[in-house]
Amino acid sequence: MNSNPEHTASTLPKLDAFLLSDLRDAKVLVQFGGQGSGYLGELAQLVKSFETVRDLVSRAQAALEHTALANEASCILHSLLLADHELIARLSKSALSRACVSYPLVFLTQLASYVAFLETGGLTHQRFLPMIQGGTGHSQGLVAAVLLAAATTQDELVELGLQFVQLMHYHGVLAQEAFDAVNDGVPKVVGTVATPMLLVRGWSEALLSGIVAEFNLDTAPHNPPVQISLVNDATSIVVTGVPTALHRLYATLDGKQSVAVAPFLLEFLPVSCPFHNDMLRAGQSSIESHATALGLCVRGSAVQFPVIGTTVQGVNFQSYDDRDIVPDLVRMQLSDAIHWPTVSTTLHSLVGQCIALDFGPGRSLSLDLPNPCIRVSGILHQSPTTTTALKSQQEIQLATAWADLLNVNVASIGRKKSFFTLGGDSILAIRAVGSCKAIGLDVAMSQFLRDPTVKGVVRAANSRLSSASIAWPRVVLDEAVIASVQLDNKDDVVVYPVTPMQAGMLLATLSNASAYVLQVTFQLTSASTQARLATAFETVVLQNALLQTTFATSDGGIVQLVPQRPQEAIVRDVATVSLAEYLASDFRRGFHLEDKSFIRLALISPPDEALCYGVMTVHHAIIDGWSINSFLTDIMDAMDNNQPVDLRPAFQMVVEYIEAQDKVATKLNKFPSRLSALCPYPASLKSLVNWE
Repeated sequence: MNSNPEHTASTLPKLDAFLLSDLRDAKVLVQFGGQGSGYLGELAQLVKSFETVRDLVSRAQAALEHTALANEASCILHSLLLADHELIARLSKSALSRACVSYPLVFLTQLASYVAFLETGGLTHQRFLPMIQGGTGHSQGLVAAVLLAAATTQDELVELGLQFVQLMHYHGVLAQEAFDAVNDGVPKVVGTVATPMLLVRGWSEALLSGIVAEFNLDTAPHNPPVQISLVNDATSIVVTGVPTALHRLYATLDGKQSVAVAPFLLEFLPVSCPFHNDMLRAGQSSIESHATALGLCVRGSAVQFPVIGTTVQGVNFQSYDDRDIVPDLVRMQLSDAIHWPTVSTTLHSLVGQCIALDFGPGRSLSLDLPNPCIRVSGILHQSPTTTTALKSQQEIQLATAWADLLNVNVASIGRKKSFFTLGGDSILAIRAVGSCKAIGLDVAMSQFLRDPTVKGVVRAANSRLSSASIAWPRVVLDEAVIASVQLDNKDDVVVYPVTPMQAGMLLATLSNASAYVLQVTFQLTSASTQARLATAFETVVLQNALLQTTFATSDGGIVQLVPQRPQEAIVRDVATVSLAEYLASDFRRGFHLEDKSFIRLALISPPDEALCYGVMTVHHAIIDGWSINSFLTDIMDAMDNNQPVDLRPAFQMVVEYIEAQDKVATKLNKFPSRLSALCPYPASLKSLVNWE
C-alpha cells in the first residue's frame, strides 16, 4: 500500500495505468542509468514517502555503520532517517560526488526507487519478476540490474541488496585509493576546475580517439595517458585521466572550436575519481576480496533474465552459466570502458518490443530503443502542487508535446519546469525543437537551450516572430561616396557601408596583409574527395553573397561591394609543395583590399605524401568565429549529395540594423574626460583614421 496519500492514481496516471492493467500480458525491461550528484534529494523524498524505503535505508545505514572502513555514507543516511534537513542542505556537490559516498548511495537510491515502484503498485518482487524481459545499468546501475535478476523474492532482494550496498562502499573507497596513488605523484595545476572526467558533446568516437591518441603522444613524458572511458551515444563521450592532463586536453580541444567541422561542448563532471579507467585496475583484487568476505557470489545460471554488460562486447551475464559474474561486474564499473550504443543494440536484439522502465536516479542515459519508456524516478518524485500553472494555449500545447516526447505526466510540467529536469537530453532537445515547429512555435536551438522551460521557449518563439516582422530601412550611401569608389563595374555591385567591427579588421589589413586571416585545413584521402570538396566549396560560396563580398576605399571610408550576380569561387591546385610550405606562404600572402575575393580554396597534393589536403583561407571580415562552424557544416552537407545546404540570411540585414540605430543615443558621450586619452585603433594606424 502507498504510505503517502499524495501519490494517488490521479497524480500518477501513467504509472498507475500501467500497473493496474493486465500484468500477465505486460513485458518490460529495466534500466538503471542515472548518475550525478542530485541523487540525495530523490533518496530523501523516497524515505519520506514510502515505508518500505525507510525500512531499507535504515537497514543499509546499520550495515554501512559496521563496515571495516569508516565512512561518510552511513552518517548521511542517518541524517536522512532523522530528517535532519539542515545538515543535508550543507552537503556540497563535491562531498556527494566522492566515490566512497556516491557509489553506495547512488546504488541505494536505484534500489529504493524500485522498491517504491513496487509499493506504489501493490506488488512484490516475485510477482513482478516474470514480467522483466531484460535489463542493464550504467556503472553501479549495472549492479542494480543484476540484483533484480538474481533475487527471487522480496526478502532476497533486500538481503542481497544490502550486501551489494556494502560492496559498493568498499568499491568507492578502493577505487579512490587506486586513483590517489597515481594522482598524488603528478604536478598539479593551481586554480584549475578540472576533474578526472571530461564530457565532450558533439564529436564522434573516431574523431575524438585520434585527438586523444595524438595528445597522449605529446604529453607521455609528463602525465599518465588519458583515455575514452564512456561512449554514451554517438556524440556524447567522456574522457578520463588525472585532472592535470585533462586540464591540458581541455585547452587543446577548446582551441579547436573555431575550426571544428561540427560544434562541440566541453564539461568537467563533478567526480573525485576517473571511473572506468585503467589506472583503477589496481583496486580490483581488493574489491573482489571484500565481495568474498561478504559472501557475494552470483552465478550466470542464477540470472533470471538477460542482463547486458556495458563493455563493447555487450555480454549477456546469463552466458556465464556456473561462473561467478561478480569479478567482471566489478571490473565493468572500475576499469572497463562503457559503450552504451552496444548495450542498446544487444538488449533490443534479445528483448524485442516491450516497455522500458527507467529507475534513474535523475536524468538517465537513454537506451537507443524503439520501445516506449516510463521514467519511474521522475513520476515517483513529481510534486504536482509545486508546479507553476500554464498560462496560455501555447504553453499548454508545448507541455503536451513534451509530455508525449518524454513519457511523463503533463500535470507535472509547470511553465518554469526545465526540459532537462523532466528527463530530456541533447538528442531529445533536437526533437523538442521540431515538435515546437509542429505546433507553430518557431524557435532556434540556441534559444531553446538558453531557457529550456515552457515559459522561456514560448517567449523566445514569440520574440522571434515579432523580430522577424521588423523591416529595417535599406541603407543608401551618398551618391558622392559611391562615385568616389574606383570601380569599372559599379552596375554589377551594391555599395554598402561596413560594420564598425569590419572596419577595424580591414584597417589592420591595410598595414598587415596577414591580419585577421583564418586557415582551415581538410585532410583528404583521395583526389576524388578533393574534387568533392572543391564542388562543395563552390556551391556554398555561390549561394551566399557575403562570401562573394569584396571591399574598396571611398571618400567616406572603407565600403563593401556586394555582387548583383553570383561570382565564381577561387579554387586552385597546388602539387609542388608540402602542406607546411603552402600554409606559411599562403598566410604571408594574406589579403589586400583590391583582391577579387576574400575567401579561397587550395587543393594540395604533396609529391611525397599519400594523403592530400584542402586549405580554405578566409578573412574574418566576412566570416567571424561564431559563424565558421555554420559555414563548415554547409561544406560537409554539400559534400554529401543527400544533404541540402541551408540558406543563410543576407549579411545586409546586419548592416541595415546597425545603420538604423540612433547614433546620437548610442554614442559614448557620458565619459569624455575618462575616454579622451584612449586610442580606439592601434597606434600604428593613427594616420589612417580621421580624428575629428
